[in-house]
Amino acid sequence: MAKRLYHILSVCNDEEEAKSEFAIFFKIKLVTHKYKIDLYTNHTLFEFKHDRNFKSKTERAKVVAQTLYYVRKLKFGASTDPVPETICIVDKNEGFFVRTKDFHQFYNASAKYDWDRAANQPCPLLVAVLKQSSLIANIHVHRFENAAEEDASYCKRIFPMATVFQYDYLNDAIFLIENPNIYDAAHGNFGQQHRLWRTVCLGNGKMAGI
Repeated sequence: MAKRLYHILSVCNDEEEAKSEFAIFFKIKLVTHKYKIDLYTNHTLFEFKHDRNFKSKTERAKVVAQTLYYVRKLKFGASTDPVPETICIVDKNEGFFVRTKDFHQFYNASAKYDWDRAANQPCPLLVAVLKQSSLIANIHVHRFENAAEEDASYCKRIFPMATVFQYDYLNDAIFLIENPNIYDAAHGNFGQQHRLWRTVCLGNGKMAGI
């Protein structure tokens, strides 16, 4: 019988172990991101904690606020990595998802909040406003100890995101997109087509509309 995610995460001793075991479970390649994002794919930004109570609106607001610092760096910083559509928060017992673009009024508010703070010490005003937001209040928290909740509504949502990144050929394709000039001579207009794709779909690395 295959191990459940809950059985793996519930015995983790700290955040780093939870992140590592989660990545192994879903076969997501662990890469150290320049913005210190715990785990990143083009589709999902993951933030890990060890043992929080995400039933608490305060805790949900704090961790979402932290991820919005990373979203701002991806959007406004020097990175060409796209802003993921989904933010996924995980600890040893539970997890939840939010749609990145639902929080655009927060991470686009450059003057209202203190974005110079460390991400793990987010602006208290940002946390307070998030806590009062219906976006935080309406989050569904998935309890991993509930097998049906874990499998049906959590793991089945993660697996399609993770599967895309299991195969080496996709990593090669990403390399082609990032380095199109290398392949122009050998593959005709391959690099040109991928530059066009990148501009139209990602907006030069920033997800359109985010």
